[in-house]
Amino acid sequence: MARHKPPETIDHWKTFTRVLYGTWDADPGYYAIGQTKGLSDSQRARIAVAWCTYYNLGIAADASEYTGEKFWGYLKSQYATAKRNSERRHFRGSAGLAALQQWHERWPQPETMADYICEGAEDYYDIRRRCAGILQFGAYFVWKWCDLGEVLGHDELDMSDSAKHSPKVPQQGALLIAEKFGPY
Repeated sequence: MARHKPPETIDHWKTFTRVLYGTWDADPGYYAIGQTKGLSDSQRARIAVAWCTYYNLGIAADASEYTGEKFWGYLKSQYATAKRNSERRHFRGSAGLAALQQWHERWPQPETMADYICEGAEDYYDIRRRCAGILQFGAYFVWKWCDLGEVLGHDELDMSDSAKHSPKVPQQGALLIAEKFGPY
């Protein structure tokens, strides 16, 4: 039986990603952060930071209306009752509170957290090193910030040799695609 070559749009993961964004099939959070008109760069950075708490765009949008102490205070006020998407199901208890406290202490102005992670980063490994000391930022959120950096207007990252560090769920998705089209 002849194997079918996959369409050109998925011949490489980077090409696949560009097509995914171009067809509006990526995580809606990226579009909310990157393509919302009328928001300042600072407010978009605050949305990105807040999104990484509960992975809830509603809370992130509300938090982005505040700066400094009020921003962090708002996120802390939501902690007990915030609906968390599955990506943040473990952002609870003392570990989640410790993370919020660390972020607040290190970056009193939340947009500077996004700058710290993304500004001047050249590759996946730069983002990974910068996230290493941030509580509650494992492999998934390293990848998330690689994407968020581009959404926030930072330079495109060199992702060479980084696929081996990708989180488990995207790897599972790639395997499902490979079952249909082959391991290209």
